[in-house]
Amino acid sequence: SDGDGLSDAAELAAGTDPYLADTDGDGVNDGAEVAAGTSPLSYVVGGNGANSNNATVFSGTNDLVKIGVNEVTLTAANSYSGGTTIANGTLALNGSGTAGSGRINNEGVLKLNSYTANASTLTNLVSGTGPLWAVVNGSNKLTAANSYGGVTRVDSSSSGSRANFILSNATGPALYNGTNGQIVIGNSVYVQTMASNQLGTNVSVRWNVTNNANYGYLLLMGRDQSQGGD
Repeated sequence: SDGDGLSDAAELAAGTDPYLADTDGDGVNDGAEVAAGTSPLSYVVGGNGANSNNATVFSGTNDLVKIGVNEVTLTAANSYSGGTTIANGTLALNGSGTAGSGRINNEGVLKLNSYTANASTLTNLVSGTGPLWAVVNGSNKLTAANSYGGVTRVDSSSSGSRANFILSNATGPALYNGTNGQIVIGNSVYVQTMASNQLGTNVSVRWNVTNNANYGYLLLMGRDQSQGGD
C-alpha cells in the first residue's frame, strides 16, 4: 500500500513498514532492496557509479552495507550500532566520518582517508579478509583487537609531514589478532606499537618508500612484539 512494490504480506515477512516505502531511510525503497538481495532494514550505500561522499547521518540499531565496486566516503558522525559490512568496493572514513559503534566486516577495502584532526581513533573491531589502507594526516590510532587478514597499507597524506599510525589495544594485539598479515609502510610514516604484544604472529613488514628523504619507520614500543620481516 506504500508503493514500494511489496505486498502487505511481504512487508510483514520482511519486518518493514507497510505505510513507508523506505523503512530504513537509506534512499532505496524496500522493494528494490529485497529484489537486490539486501535487507530493507539495512542502510545500503554504494553501487557501480562514480565515487561519492555520503553526508547522511545514520543512527539507530540498523547495520550498514557497502555494495558495488565504487568508493563511498562517509563524512558524518554516524551512531548506528548494527555493524558495518563492506561487501564490495571501498568504504572510506574521512575527517569526522565514522562507521557507527559496531564491528566492521571488511570483504572489500576499508580506507581511513586523509584524517585532518591531530588525532583520530578507530575503536571499531575490524574483521574479514579485505585490506585496510590508512592515508594519515597527524595521527591515527587503532584500539580494538582487529583480526582482518588483508594487507595494512599506511601512507602520509602530506609529503614530508610526519604521520603516525598507532597500535594501542590494552588487552592484546591491535593488528592481526589470531591471523598472519602484512604491513606496507610508505613515505613519512611512523607505525608505532604503544603497548605490549600489538602485532599478531608472523606479521611481515615491508616498505614502499619512493622518496629517500622521507623514510617510513616501524617503532616497536612495549614488550613481546611478534613480526616476520622483509
